[in-house]
Amino acid sequence: MIGELLAAYLEHSSLERFEQLRAAALAHPAYDPYGSVLREAQGYLSRKRPRAARDLLLRSSRGWVLAPEFHNLLSVAFGLTGNEEEARLEAALARCLLDGILSTGDGSRQRPYLVSCPSDEYAILEALGKQMTSQTLTENDGRMCDVLTTDDGESYWFDIAAAFARLREGAPAECAPRRWWEFWKR
Repeated sequence: MIGELLAAYLEHSSLERFEQLRAAALAHPAYDPYGSVLREAQGYLSRKRPRAARDLLLRSSRGWVLAPEFHNLLSVAFGLTGNEEEARLEAALARCLLDGILSTGDGSRQRPYLVSCPSDEYAILEALGKQMTSQTLTENDGRMCDVLTTDDGESYWFDIAAAFARLREGAPAECAPRRWWEFWKR
């Protein structure tokens, strides 16, 4: 189902289709917003081990389908292992997902961006050309939000209710390795 929703969103990007994709991805048992996969993959890449990064990311893809940073890292890993076509596809997917997140709000208290993991917040700031100086966890109309303040004094609100709820539920069970396009399979 997530694969079909992702294909539909990529075919015609709209807020409605992104919200459908987001709901399905957040409900998936492999969704792990506070997992260490991105940090581990960055470590492999910094140690010039792109195949290890690629393999880790591919094994973990079902839980990170919405995260632009996941797809950016996979793009780098594919590029460093000589698979330029996959690298281009992952970079394009990252941008499409970032656009989807941006379409969910405007970063204000009244319309915070809906994010699925902390890395989404930093990806948004990077896309906006902003540098974070502080971060605050707060409640906003009964929903948990991160408020990131930037070096120009602006504050950006991010609705993290879904990620926070998953944190309270506990981490998902380990996932068996799959090809990246099979992330929705159990």
